[in-house]
Amino acid sequence: MDLGFFYIIEGNENVLLETVRKCGFSYCHVVKVISRIVHSIFMCFCYNI
Repeated sequence: MDLGFFYIIEGNENVLLETVRKCGFSYCHVVKVISRIVHSIFMCFCYNI
């Protein structure tokens, strides 16, 4: 089982999901940590089974 964990500072959640797909993870759990007008910080747990 491969596990990945990273923070992404991005205003768009779709961009985050595209990044996850490019990394080759099949499952992803995204938590929005901080939400601001300019940008949001997402915490991302990704894994393959």
